[in-house]
Amino acid sequence: MDILLSIKPRYVAYIRAGKKLVELRKIFPLNKTIERIFIYESSPVKKICGYIKPKAICTFTLDELWEKTKSLSCVEKGDFYTYYQGKVAGTGIFFDKFIPMPPVPLDAVLKKAPQNYANLTSSQSKILEELMVHGE
Repeated sequence: MDILLSIKPRYVAYIRAGKKLVELRKIFPLNKTIERIFIYESSPVKKICGYIKPKAICTFTLDELWEKTKSLSCVEKGDFYTYYQGKVAGTGIFFDKFIPMPPVPLDAVLKKAPQNYANLTSSQSKILEELMVHGE
């Protein structure tokens, strides 16, 4: 199964540069086998720009998650705890590298951007695979 994640452009830049190797989430489907996570670079870019292949998706208490991800997340400690305010645990999506693709408008596969993530159907994944090979 493939997933589409919305990520802010400043964090996508860190992912592209190989500095950010974990994506942090409040909620994420842990009971599914996820092959690829396509990255939707949110406003003002508003394009699908590539994907990652998760090597591990783990939930930890916030203090454990911070210790395990502080050098991989490109997030300041204060921002981390503000993001997870009111939560007792969080999820880290660990990956090795970002695979870029020609920018794809969101409407090629979805009508609107997901707030957190969207499960992609096999036909939506096929559309993205075709666009990776042939461009827009």
